Amino acid sequence: ASVGFEQEANFLVKLGGAQASTKISAGFDYSSSRSQETTTSLSWSTPAGEDMVVFTCIPYDVYYYEIVQCSDPASVGSIVTVNLPRKPISTSATVEFFNANNGDFPDIGMAILQHSRGNPHSYMSPMTAKQIAGASGFYTPVSGAQTIGQGSGTTTIGREDSATVEESYTGTYAVEVEGEVNVAGATVGAGVEFSGSYSYAYSLTDSTFVEGTVGNILDGAVWANHRFAWGLVSFMHTNAAKVALFPVLTYWTH
Repeated sequence: ASVGFEQEANFLVKLGGAQASTKISAGFDYSSSRSQETTTSLSWSTPAGEDMVVFTCIPYDVYYYEIVQCSDPASVGSIVTVNLPRKPISTSATVEFFNANNGDFPDIGMAILQHSRGNPHSYMSPMTAKQIAGASGFYTPVSGAQTIGQGSGTTTIGREDSATVEESYTGTYAVEVEGEVNVAGATVGAGVEFSGSYSYAYSLTDSTFVEGTVGNILDGAVWANHRFAWGLVSFMHTNAAKVALFPVLTYWTH
């Protein structure tokens, strides 16, 4: 940050005539800068052989009360509940657990994840992946695919998408005051001026990073006949009315 100030004063007096002129000018400049950056990330991962659902929900604390006395005898012995909601959370669960506890929300079934875990030939082809990804999703093209190797290692593909929104504003201002006063036949003139400028900038970046990992084939005797290429595909699942419900991330194989 920096601070500056300047001031000057000029006086002119003419003898023999009752006239005097005075001019006063002053200026002040101030500048400061400040930068701050904050990064927040959320991530979920699932091991091989498991499908996962990431969802946002509102947990409830549920209190159960048994009616032991009531003006209506038929209500005695029944159970009433008091539900107190908490803040929404984002969490994950296996597909089986989600389907068993999702209430009225649609199940995640074969219409969404059209594969059998452990069978690489049950996943969609790269051509189908390209078609289903459409404009709202993405897929790994064949040129960027991974081919599984031999041994106990793994192969991985990652992708990151980000979008940045920036806003900025700059303003300037100036104030000038001038006046003349006649005192005892003397004319006095004065001028004061103040000017400055300010600016404001804001940016927000939203990023999504996805990564897929597929294990190699350990048995070298069968690797050549069973190796395959694979890639990632993401698409928006829609209902019967073609309304987008949620994104799906899975694999294609070839």
